[in-house]
Amino acid sequence: MPQVIIVDESNTVIWHKEKSEVKAEDIFRVAACIIKNSEWKYLLAQRSLQKENKPWLWAYAAEGTLTQNEGYESNILLKLESEIGLTEVLLEKLYQKRRYGVHTFFHEVYFMKLDQNIEGFQFDRKQVEKMRWFTKEEILEKEFEGNLISKKLQRDVVFLEDGVESEY
Repeated sequence: MPQVIIVDESNTVIWHKEKSEVKAEDIFRVAACIIKNSEWKYLLAQRSLQKENKPWLWAYAAEGTLTQNEGYESNILLKLESEIGLTEVLLEKLYQKRRYGVHTFFHEVYFMKLDQNIEGFQFDRKQVEKMRWFTKEEILEKEFEGNLISKKLQRDVVFLEDGVESEY
């Protein structure tokens, strides 16, 4: 199984570890993709109940922890294909920043525009429970149908639409 890339404070690779061996003090890399349609709605994926970390959370359409020999863009392209069935996509890099919480990681976020019905997605049920298009207002409600919405995603949507850092 591919090992997670562990980096130092300046995002330089220093080690690789099995995912189960990553500790709270380890810094790693994560790539994510925000997808928006022409109606100004955002595609969110609800994490599968089978996921060990934050099952049922509504989050980015695709997101993944980088493993050995992966770059941010190659990781997110792989996640878009394997988790929701998207290929041949045009991505725009939004930013890279360090995130703090239970874990610390460098988070590189990409953006793409896409007009597609939910029925057109073929998603991996081990990764994604379901998908839905959300308005900015719905995302900022903090939860949907009793399940939380990712705070990182809330911040990114506010940044995308308003151009300001958010406290979400």
